Amino acid sequence: MKGRSSRTYRLNLSERGLALYLSSHLRLCTLARDLLPYGATLQAAIDLLAQRETEELAADLLDNGLADLIGKGEHFVGGPSDLGRSARAIKERVSQSGLVHAPQIGRIYIAGLNCLSACENREIGGLLARLSTARNG
Repeated sequence: MKGRSSRTYRLNLSERGLALYLSSHLRLCTLARDLLPYGATLQAAIDLLAQRETEELAADLLDNGLADLIGKGEHFVGGPSDLGRSARAIKERVSQSGLVHAPQIGRIYIAGLNCLSACENREIGGLLARLSTARNG
């Protein structure tokens, strides 16, 4: 029997963090000219973060502005199972570098969303191509 291909991820967001998530999702849908699942936004954010150099990644995770995005509001997003593995790989990578000590997975998700909101549309285009391939193949 095949294992689960998706799971639910919990995000603890402030009102500002929720607004960031929703605006990032709208941006992705607009660029894709399609209705995407909410998990595609989280996947794109983590994929984008994983592509960054380790030093940039550490700076993203240490950004003091993330505190304004993290909050007590619990939100649940469905996404592919490998999303969690990707986030744990990011955690391992920065932890081994010595630049950041064992960041929380939730902080990695928020840093990814923050990074996604700041990136250029051309960077998102490449992410959308990969997401479309994953959804259709």
